[in-house]
Amino acid sequence: MDVKGSVQLGPLSRNAHDTASGISDIEFFPLMLVWNAGDLKWGTNFGIYAPTGGFITGKLANTGKDYWTFEPGLPGPSTGSAEPVRRRATVPLALILVFNNYSIEGQT
Repeated sequence: MDVKGSVQLGPLSRNAHDTASGISDIEFFPLMLVWNAGDLKWGTNFGIYAPTGGFITGKLANTGKDYWTFEPGLPGPSTGSAEPVRRRATVPLALILVFNNYSIEGQT
């Protein structure tokens, strides 16, 4: 990841540049359900982002966010057919809950 930024306030300006690489936060789904009613398909899931990526306070580029995110979702309903020409309509709905990890700087 390569991040560049600049800020200008009147005659004052500041440029910043930072890089980071590595594995980001990992998302897993301990719950995912899907059911059908003819061509209508419904589903629900519960995703969790774990703060596994690297994070340093004050650094411009971080591979992680340093907090847990809980993402219950309702990706359906969707309609579709098994015909060669497939048409699909989906209405997604999600609620994202974010919790601070309160990590201690300098701790590895």
